[in-house]
Amino acid sequence: MANASIMPMHKPTDNSHMQVTAQGEAQAADRLARQLVFPSSVERYGDDDRQVIEWYGDADAARTICFLHGGKFSGNGLLAATRPAASALAQTGYRVALPQMRFEPGRPELAANDAQRLAMHPQLASAVWVGHDAGALFALNVVLASELEPASAVLLAPIIDLAREVREDPAGEHGHAAVWIGGTLEERADRYALYDPLFNYYQLGEAKFRGRELSVNIIHGTADQSVPVARSRDLRSEPFNLAVVEGANHIDVIQPGHDAWVYLLGALA
Repeated sequence: MANASIMPMHKPTDNSHMQVTAQGEAQAADRLARQLVFPSSVERYGDDDRQVIEWYGDADAARTICFLHGGKFSGNGLLAATRPAASALAQTGYRVALPQMRFEPGRPELAANDAQRLAMHPQLASAVWVGHDAGALFALNVVLASELEPASAVLLAPIIDLAREVREDPAGEHGHAAVWIGGTLEERADRYALYDPLFNYYQLGEAKFRGRELSVNIIHGTADQSVPVARSRDLRSEPFNLAVVEGANHIDVIQPGHDAWVYLLGALA
């Protein structure tokens, strides 16, 4: 997908408007979550009850997607809201895995180990990894890991700068990301060095990224009130393909039929 950048809307200056918009994102996620969508099959990939893959689409499909849901590092988060997207992608001919992972406060290694285990799954090693919100953190880390096979990621309204997410969260050290990783950058620099995708990317470097022929597409809406689009725009100098979608919010990027959906299909093509 070629770089695509659309001129942003004027930033709202009225905080009450932003509150309504954030509430609207939550309501949109709730509407998606209430849709009756059922997987084709369910598979356990570990001993914990949370280590489950929901499969959508034909098992003989030519291409596979591993779709990591968002939700700010809090349990199943937006898993239910992501099911319509998984189903819609399956209807276009993809085999889609929608896994659950283990999110526990102060235990980032659990979800990270789950992502690594999923990357070694025989049907997911060569898949395109799609991550929304916090799911993008794991999708990008999987692609950057030299010991893992996946080489292509599509990141939707991504949280991939973990240090910035914690720093800019109004809740600070009590925010979802800080609680999940177990503290601020100053308190747990060792963990950020392991789990912050941008740190891992800068350690790898642009030359090795290109040399390994990795592919990263980012799709982000200008009206996102959960993860500011400025974070993705600040990465324009990196070898990532960036599509900025005018007027799209945090949930629109996983909404089948929305304008942002066309960008997702294009990135997957």
